Amino acid sequence: MKIVICCEGSTDVGALTVLFKKCAPVKDIDIDCRTHDELKEITLLKSEIPKGFIKDNDRLKRVSYIRRSLHIVNEIKSNGIALHQDSGNQNFREVYQDIHKDFNFILPDSIKRLAIVPKEMTESWLLADVKAINSLRDGTIPIDQSPNPETLWGDTHDPNSNYPKNYLKRNLDKLGVEYNSESCTHIAENTNIDVLKQRCPISFGQFYTDMQSFVETGNAP
Repeated sequence: MKIVICCEGSTDVGALTVLFKKCAPVKDIDIDCRTHDELKEITLLKSEIPKGFIKDNDRLKRVSYIRRSLHIVNEIKSNGIALHQDSGNQNFREVYQDIHKDFNFILPDSIKRLAIVPKEMTESWLLADVKAINSLRDGTIPIDQSPNPETLWGDTHDPNSNYPKNYLKRNLDKLGVEYNSESCTHIAENTNIDVLKQRCPISFGQFYTDMQSFVETGNAP
């Protein structure tokens, strides 16, 4: 099985690829994960983006990423597309449903599709299991468990806020670990999926449920 995953940024790639594989009911999966910046290198024809029907710029961007991902699907003969979009303090359910509306707008029925929508962002999921964070070091400087990771939010420009990325960076600073793709991937590799489902039941719970049908039988709802 070959899957194309569209991720927002480079720090999402490793973590989401790991979580995807850990949640998949089968293990024989090849994943081609591309960031937004990488997908922008694929040129689209004007006819591929019906701008006259889409006034919302954010939706226009999302449709373009789906279109570009479809190019990769056709090129490598993939079975489906997974699109990652952080809900980012928006209504999780609305973001999730909007992605599926655009999937249905762009993709043929033969292409499987999966919406990966962390509430509020990938770092929220990475904050769920404090043991995974502490596994980055020997435990001599233990990190305390974060509050409910699906409700953490704050000013992105304030390093002391509860903005999930800033919260995780402070955890890593305490451990003397750099925030980058490698550290995020390590946390994902050591995260207990049952803990993640328990502490992020809204968004990760949806992702886990969708993964079972996406991999086994076809399209997630």
